[in-house]
Amino acid sequence: MLLEFKMKNFKSFRNLVEFKMTPAQKIKDLYENDKEELKKYTQVLYAQARLIEGLPVENPTQISNLICEIIAK
Repeated sequence: MLLEFKMKNFKSFRNLVEFKMTPAQKIKDLYENDKEELKKYTQVLYAQARLIEGLPVENPTQISNLICEIIAK
């Protein structure tokens, strides 16, 4: 059972490593296939740009939740 679990995780990791997508490719893929997910990404990127420029983020809790949703996928 433990060996089966390890093999399953290894296959998932291997697939992740073999299929590398650049950030630009990810955005393009989202634009073509998943507009709702693209909206989440753009909201996070916009908030990040505001923070880099020293500007406040309107709803930091919402941005934090979006980041958690993206990471959890």
